[in-house]
Amino acid sequence: MKPTAVVYTSNTGYTAQYASLLGGETGLPVYSLAEAEQNLAQGTPVIYLGWLAAGTVRGYARAAKRFDLRALCAVGMGACGSQTEDVRRANALPGGASPVHITGGL
Repeated sequence: MKPTAVVYTSNTGYTAQYASLLGGETGLPVYSLAEAEQNLAQGTPVIYLGWLAAGTVRGYARAAKRFDLRALCAVGMGACGSQTEDVRRANALPGGASPVHITGGL
């Protein structure tokens, strides 16, 4: 099933900006995680973006419990792809799931 919304958690605003750009390009509505919990049904397929802290994608566990995550984007200061294995382990991503890593600071 295709995602029907973009959901994000942002600390400094860069992840929110990326979510807004993605929503604009896809035509999907964009919600903060708190807004999504108020407006989207349990199990809604979404694209989730969260900021990285010590390899953990902030908000991921909470979003994964509530929504059907079709894609995971991790926004952090490392070079794109440099933290994929660390992020996979730190977040206990299922199977062969790989996050998309986006460098923060548009």
